[in-house]
Amino acid sequence: MSARRVLYTDYYPFVGGGQQNLLSVFRALDRRRWQPLLALPREGAFAEAARALDVPVFIRPMGKARWRLPWQALPAMRRLRRLMQEQGAALVHANDFPSHKLAVEAARALGLPEVYHQQIAVTQRPGSTTGALMRFHLRHATRILAVSRNSLAALRDLGVPEARLQLLYNNADTEALGRARPATDSELKRLGLPPKASLVLAAGMRRPHKGFDVLLKGAALFFGSSAGSGNFLALMGDAANAEAGHEALLQGLAADPRLKGRAAIVPAQRPLAPWLKRCSLFVSSSRWEGSPLVVLEAMAAGCAVLATRQGSGEVLEHGRTGWLVDSEDPEALAQGLRRLMAKPALRRSLGAAARKEALRRFSLKAYVQDLADTYDALVDGQGTNSKRVVAKGEGAQA
Repeated sequence: MSARRVLYTDYYPFVGGGQQNLLSVFRALDRRRWQPLLALPREGAFAEAARALDVPVFIRPMGKARWRLPWQALPAMRRLRRLMQEQGAALVHANDFPSHKLAVEAARALGLPEVYHQQIAVTQRPGSTTGALMRFHLRHATRILAVSRNSLAALRDLGVPEARLQLLYNNADTEALGRARPATDSELKRLGLPPKASLVLAAGMRRPHKGFDVLLKGAALFFGSSAGSGNFLALMGDAANAEAGHEALLQGLAADPRLKGRAAIVPAQRPLAPWLKRCSLFVSSSRWEGSPLVVLEAMAAGCAVLATRQGSGEVLEHGRTGWLVDSEDPEALAQGLRRLMAKPALRRSLGAAARKEALRRFSLKAYVQDLADTYDALVDGQGTNSKRVVAKGEGAQA
């Protein structure tokens, strides 16, 4: 039996967490079973990375991310429908909401199942206009994958039928992260980072929900005390082009005199694994998340993780696999930094437990197997048994 084709769609050309997650799928998917194709609206880092993994990429303009009148989206829907026909897609997987709104209608016109992947936390509220719009655009999705229990519950609260919901936590390539070597002194020097300092690392697209502004405020408090001596914070990631105001805020906070020579904002580094292996502590200051990919990767690399309950409380257990504080609280982050950087034994214990948890719950191999099983069930008209998928979340700490 020849491999069936799955067409993935994504509206964004950069490589953020959701795109990185899909690249992991491309690396691990059994192509004797499912052949991946990717549709994007324009060229960029994501297209380049997918092609490097031998995934055919098709550039199809998708118009505006937000459109008010249905006929404004018709040209993009028709382009995707033709692509599905031409490439003989058996199933469509929308990796984000803007492309889902187009792909679901194109797939429906052809009688194809469509999977929508809710990669981020659901912030829409029941009874709100945005909540009603989201429910409207999800009404024809065959399967909706939520990456956390919180997201699953939020979608249920919006009125999405239970039968179409499925929990599938994000993944980490635990084998590759286990093999990775730490970044070298010369690699640190290339970025202007001091090799002799203990490295505190934060990473991700510099968008407001990542809370890097709160982290920089907390870091200023940390480095403003004697506890910060001998440490260096690297905030590693690319700026979000559409959010210039937030970027200006971050650059202004990074100019705090207390951070001079002790913190730096540097470009994203790929792969991130060597940097996770080099750092003494990984910090995630997110205001909200689904199941944050970079935190799962840090866990798989054996890092001690300081994170927010609102961003990582579902994947980390405070005091066992990570250290949790409340979001929007610079002083709490500063206290976490002081405590963890002063106690190497505690960091080692947290990192070892985090790696074991990642191997148990978040391996790429199991994730891709579950995803392919879902595809098979939907295409063969059997629905899907999500018990195994949900079981991967059992024991999660809220």
